Amino acid sequence: MEMTPLRDNLVIKADKDDGKTASGLYVAREWEKLPHTGEVMAVGKDVTDVKVGDRVHFNRYAFQKIDNDLFIGLEKNLNAIL
Repeated sequence: MEMTPLRDNLVIKADKDDGKTASGLYVAREWEKLPHTGEVMAVGKDVTDVKVGDRVHFNRYAFQKIDNDLFIGLEKNLNAIL
């Protein structure tokens, strides 16, 4: 999906949780236990601190899910560049 965010929005491809324990058992995951990290896929023209390709930690509750693993939201809701 090709997308150009507006203003200070950005698109993040969230990391996938394989849902396995160290011993290989599959475990159901709740929303708050899913990874809050991902890769910046696109940025709006007013984004200043991150660029496409950066790995970031973000607040999933502040971002809107737009596809299986794609989220869009404001740059201010990023917590860190990894």
